[in-house]
Amino acid sequence: MATSEEFCDAHGVTTVKSDVATISLPARLPQFWRQNPRLWFAQFEAAVAASKIGEEQKFNLVVPLLGNSDLEQIADIILNPPATGKYSSLKERLISTYQESDHRQLQKLLSGLELGDQKPSQLLRKMRDLSGKLLSDEALKVMWLNQLPAQVRAVISVNTESSLEMLAAMADKMMEHFEPTSINAVSTTTTASKRGKLPPLLALPTSQPFTLAITIQTAWAE
Repeated sequence: MATSEEFCDAHGVTTVKSDVATISLPARLPQFWRQNPRLWFAQFEAAVAASKIGEEQKFNLVVPLLGNSDLEQIADIILNPPATGKYSSLKERLISTYQESDHRQLQKLLSGLELGDQKPSQLLRKMRDLSGKLLSDEALKVMWLNQLPAQVRAVISVNTESSLEMLAAMADKMMEHFEPTSINAVSTTTTASKRGKLPPLLALPTSQPFTLAITIQTAWAE
């Protein structure tokens, strides 16, 4: 936070501008987001970076942005603040309180994500965000491939030269050419074949085996 002693010139012009900027700063700051405190603090620090304020001022700006339950988590820091590093102590406490553990993030990654209506590249980004640095690219690739339709997975999995991002772009292009019904049909056929049964449309009439064989052979020849 600028002070008049630091920035005042002969006419007081700079002082007035600095004070106005400092006063208006809280209006631009978002309320604390306990669902993702690490991201919130990154946003907060970006918002105040141009003001070049110190630990004390950052601390004083953050406290009014907290809810009652958040204040309870840092009551000791507010009532008996450390001699130095007040803002850093507050930040570390809130992140450690609310941020999901690495184990929990990985557990969510393993159990909660499916391709659905997303593009393969969107799914990959979500998986990468959740896993952080807990998974190697190779392990992430395996988990990502398992969520793709069989036809796409069969093509992408044999490509060992391209990066994950390039593979995701390829998968996006492939998905554009597949109708959802055809993907579902292939999945149904694969599932049925694994169970030792064929889908109803491929069931052979027991009284006409030779007719069907001749038809298939003729179609292949054409």
